[in-house]
Amino acid sequence: MATQKKPNDQEVKPPDTGKVQEHNLAAPKNTVLIIDDERQVRETVRDILELEAVPVFTAANGREGIAAFIANRDQIGLIILDLYMPGLSGVDTFTALRELDPAAKIILSSGYSEAESLEKLENSKPTGFLPKPYRLQTILHLVAEHLA
Repeated sequence: MATQKKPNDQEVKPPDTGKVQEHNLAAPKNTVLIIDDERQVRETVRDILELEAVPVFTAANGREGIAAFIANRDQIGLIILDLYMPGLSGVDTFTALRELDPAAKIILSSGYSEAESLEKLENSKPTGFLPKPYRLQTILHLVAEHLA
């Protein structure tokens, strides 16, 4: 006599292939990485985005930012990068991030004009530009536009 299975017992689970990251590739990249040497800027932007339920990673310099991107690239959908930082510059960080992922969405941030800032990149083009000082609506608009 065969036993009747309940609907929950009939669930078919995929075989364990050992490829844990395969699942992560399909996950939405809904996290913003903020790379800025000014703590107050990082914390303010993080707080604004978290109030809008946007997950955030922060990094205090270019090297930390690159490491954070490598460790969390399956989650990061947008990077806000300060162009002028001590140590590894924003330009060098931008170049390194684009080498890691040519399709990475990177918004450059600077207190200088957009034209002056983009001139530093030569042939590369960022996803967008965020002038300092930041305006709340500008940040929210750029993130909503490019994270979608």
